Amino acid sequence: MNFLGIDFEYTLNYWLKLLGLQKPKKTPVAKKKVIVSAPVPTTAPSADSEKDLFKIFNPSEIISDKEFTDCDSMTEKQIQDFLVSKGGVILPDYKNNGHSFSYWLNKYCKELGLNPKIILTHLQKEMGAVTRKTPYKKQHSYDYILGVGAYDGKWSEEWKGIDKQLLKAAQISLKWYNRGKEKNTYPTNLKAGDRPNLMINNSATYSLYKYTPWVGDADKKIATNKGFHVYKKPFGANLFWRVYKGFFKRK
Repeated sequence: MNFLGIDFEYTLNYWLKLLGLQKPKKTPVAKKKVIVSAPVPTTAPSADSEKDLFKIFNPSEIISDKEFTDCDSMTEKQIQDFLVSKGGVILPDYKNNGHSFSYWLNKYCKELGLNPKIILTHLQKEMGAVTRKTPYKKQHSYDYILGVGAYDGKWSEEWKGIDKQLLKAAQISLKWYNRGKEKNTYPTNLKAGDRPNLMINNSATYSLYKYTPWVGDADKKIATNKGFHVYKKPFGANLFWRVYKGFFKRK
């Protein structure tokens, strides 16, 4: 305000400043720009990442298609050395037509395009054959060592014997894998014995459930001809995953 040539506002501010009574002017602070980051994807890691896949049991994706079909993962010698290293008495010295179990496993897996680790895991899952320290007491255990042709107390004569069990196990594993590939629509629903609405993510998992149709990550009471039987976890897919991880994914 200016009156008679006197600028009263300037004069007032002069004396306030001189007496130390003037409040310092606040320097305006520039507003910080808030940067909104893009949302983090919530999808599960790719099935091809075996490091992530084996951290925790996922009934929808037990193993990747890539690893399931890696027929070069072990040589015949590596298979034999693996069997010997486990200290089992069933498989290291087995012979059929002059050839070892390792020879036939390597041969069938190479011809069919299957990872031999899959069969080795089934052998342990079904009958503990890889690490068993004593012979089986019954011939039946040898004849159906991979569980092929053994359905609800019925036993197929067609696939009786270790050599036939090995060949059939490899064949049906690839048959169901290829059937899954033909579907080519994942995720897809699959009915397991203990989980009727299970969504699975790939053909390898589809094949494993067709081989043994149980998730097996919880105790399950099953009705049988003689009443009830309680399956104690792990069994089925969960047991396969545990054995495979223990055998081949320690690091």
